[in-house]
This record gives sequence, structure tokens and C-alpha cells, in this order.
Amino acid sequence: MTGKTFLKFFIVIAVSVVLMAGLTGQVQAKEKEIVIGNILHMTGAYAATQAGIHEGCMDGVNYLNKRNYVPGAKLKAIWVDGGTDAAKSLTGLKKMLANKPKPVIIHAESTGIALALKKWYVKSKVPSIEGGNDDKFGEQPSWTFSATIPYVNICGAWVDYYLKNLWKDKTRKPRFAWLTWDNPFGRASIKPKVKEYIESKGVEIVAEEFIPGVPVDTTAQLMRLKEKKVDFTFGAFYTNAFAVAVKDADKLGMIDDITFGAIAFPVDALPKYVGDLARNTWSPDFWVPESMIEDRAPIIFNAYKEGGYTKFNMAMYGTGFAMVSIAAEAIRIAAADVGTENVDGPAVYDAIKKIKDFTAWGFVSPISFHGGRWFGRDTITLVGYENKKTVFKGFISTPDLTAKFD
Repeated sequence: MTGKTFLKFFIVIAVSVVLMAGLTGQVQAKEKEIVIGNILHMTGAYAATQAGIHEGCMDGVNYLNKRNYVPGAKLKAIWVDGGTDAAKSLTGLKKMLANKPKPVIIHAESTGIALALKKWYVKSKVPSIEGGNDDKFGEQPSWTFSATIPYVNICGAWVDYYLKNLWKDKTRKPRFAWLTWDNPFGRASIKPKVKEYIESKGVEIVAEEFIPGVPVDTTAQLMRLKEKKVDFTFGAFYTNAFAVAVKDADKLGMIDDITFGAIAFPVDALPKYVGDLARNTWSPDFWVPESMIEDRAPIIFNAYKEGGYTKFNMAMYGTGFAMVSIAAEAIRIAAADVGTENVDGPAVYDAIKKIKDFTAWGFVSPISFHGGRWFGRDTITLVGYENKKTVFKGFISTPDLTAKFD
């Protein structure tokens, strides 16, 4: 081989190596793995109602990857069973944080557990997008954001709706009581600012009654409400727990004398538990009711049908799908801001604050985090129950009764 021929050969080889390195780099960039962590509750008191969220999360991430939602990245969902228990959830969180690569955002589904883990998100510099909600999420330092509507605001909106549309006797003050779960989810709306708001509307607050996480008999609580001649209530439960109170109210002859306002999650399941006894219950909801998913969120509807799922509520499946989509939207914004290769927890934390009018394929009312807000929405979906069916009553704006933190 002559020197000239060798030089040409060397140049060809060198160019090939450079091109191959470039192509390899492109392949690696396309395959960069970005992890979304999920703390779900497949055992414990929340298990029956949260069934379907896991499948929604997994299918949601698959859908996002097929769309190349975050250019240059492959999203991966990992999960742990929190067991409806703070200690078990913390153990699971630590396990996920040890994953390689580390999650850049955690999706979780419990108000009480979110409060218990709040400081851990700050310490690990990984933000959380929560299905739960509490004023204390906004107390700084905090890396916890809620995709739902603050329960204090939901309570205020329900009181406003009741007074405007349902209360007929204008000769006296309506009598109000909290009838709610005895846990952070149930108690989250019972705040001084909410009480002041309710009383400012000319309503008399006469009681606070709590039922256990897995109730068997709620007649004692309901009897006290009956004795105080309560006109309407507000509370937060999973539907299977609230159904016990509805059935007991019927046994006590109260079902048509009291109006229940209940975040009974998922709202579509109530008639399946209590039939026509749901007729005097109104449910403010976070998500689109199951009956509206096909029209408003066809992507989620089709994914559910294609999965052949029948054992769990479509709205719960949609919750998982929507929540990982919100997480992915924050990752997409972060990637655009700092580059896909630099996406980490702090970048996603900053990106969450830039999410604006995101509806997760139509499953939620528009989500926007701005001005330091820890919650994303100002509108509830209100449903009633007629002829054993869920009836959409409209999107209702909420007052802001959240606590203000410096």
C-alpha cells in the first residue's frame, strides 16, 4: 500500500469512526431514560377504590412514548405499593429514589401520606404531583404540587351551589355539618377560613361528625345529625365508605331530609353501591365522570377499551393515565428549557410552575400552576344522581379559601 493510498484509507476510516460515533450518540440520546415514580395503594383501605390507577399509569407512559412526547427521551414508569400506610410508602419512596436513573418526579395518591412524605421530596429534590390535596402542601419549603382542587375550595363551592340552587326555606338559616372520613383526606376542608366563609353566607354550622376508614355502622353519627336537624353536609370519602353512611341514613328515615355533599371518589360508583338512595347526594369531583370520558377524553377511553379492562372503574384508570401525563408535561417543558440530557428533579420542579391550561387529553379541567400556587385548578365537576345514574350538573368555579404562606 502506497503512502498516498494509506492516507486515503486512514481518512476513510477516521470519517467512518466519527460518523459512527455521531450515530451512536444520536441513538443514545433517543434512548435516554427518564423515570416517573408512582406511589400507588394496591393494599390497605384505599386498595379497592384505587384499582385501575396502576394500569392507567403504565398505559399512559406507553402512549406518551409512542407519541415521542419528550423528544430524545424514553419515559419509564416505576411503582411501589404504598399499602395505604405512611411508613410503607416512605420505604417505597426510598427504594424508588435509589433507582438508576433516579425518578425526576413522583406521582402519588394520598393526602395523608403526601403530608408525611412532604419533607422527603424537599430533601431529595424530587417534586411530587399529588392526587391528594391539603393546605399544608403550600407551606414552604415544599416540592409537593396537587393536580386536584383544594378541598377547602371545593367545600366553599358546594356551599355556594347549595344556597343558590337547592335551599328553599328563606325564613331561617340552613344548618350545615361536616360528615366526613376520619383521616387527613376527610378532615382537610375543616379549616378556620372555611368556617368563616360558610358563616358569612348566613349558614349555621352545627356539627362535625367523622366515620372510620372502613366503616361498618355509622348510625351514631347520623343520629346526632338528625337530632340537630341538619339540612346539608360536606365530606370526603372513597365511595365504598360513604355508601355505608347513605344506607344507614335510609334506615333512620333521613334520606330525603338531608342533602349530602360528598367527594365520593369515584363518583360514578355510588349508584352501584346504593341504587336510588343516591338521589339526595351531590358529588363535587376532580375528574371527568365516567359517562363523559368517551366524548371529552377519547384517547383515555380508547386506551381503556383496547386494554380490555372490565374489573375496575374507567375513571380510576383515567386518573392514572392523566397523572403520568401531567408529570410528562412537566418533563417536556424541562427538556425544552435545559435539554433532554439535563432533565432532573430541580429542572422538573421549575417546569411544573410553567404548566398552563393542560387538560390531560380532556380528562381534567385546565391545570395551571402560576404565581407560586401549589394547586392546579379552580373548577370542580359537579354531579348529581337520578334514576340510579350519574348526571353531570356542570363545571363550577371555586372560591379561593386556601391558606396563604410567605
